[in-house]
Amino acid sequence: MNCPNCAAELPADARFCVECGAEVRPANTGATIALPRYADPGPPCPVCGAVGPEGADYCVRCGHRLADPAPIPPAPAPVTVTRPRAAAAPVLHKRRRGWEHVGGPIFLVGLGLLFLLKLPFFPAILVVIGLSLFVSEAARGNVVVGLRNTIWLFGLAVLFTIPRLWMPGIFVLIGLHALLGGICRPARRP
Repeated sequence: MNCPNCAAELPADARFCVECGAEVRPANTGATIALPRYADPGPPCPVCGAVGPEGADYCVRCGHRLADPAPIPPAPAPVTVTRPRAAAAPVLHKRRRGWEHVGGPIFLVGLGLLFLLKLPFFPAILVVIGLSLFVSEAARGNVVVGLRNTIWLFGLAVLFTIPRLWMPGIFVLIGLHALLGGICRPARRP
């Protein structure tokens, strides 16, 4: 077989010319055979390791110029391992600095008003505790949690004031508590 570019004589299964390096496209003649072993083999190709005839300037398998060194492979890209972050819960209310401890003074003011106005102690103390809990939780950014506690305590205060509503009122309070729990629970999931 001869090179179509420079007419150099080539082995029958050469894919590139040994003289000019041009790609040789042999006709499809059937099954592929292994390159013959030469009595005086040339240097192996620095890229693919194929051995061609002595005096060849280009590799018969990959077409690399035999006088050139093998190309330096590019350095692999550095692998960075990132750990997935837990999804942050949406902020329902921004935290306000300095308001975290306001629930205690509100409780004391409410307790003072309770004694000053001579209200029935037990239902009224539940309202005072509910208000102070709501303000404390809202200042920490937990508005829904504060609202759940306040509704529960206000509801109990009403039920203790009107005893005939006790049984249906408890079911309503439990339902409201569960409803608000279902609303704020998806916000906590990652």
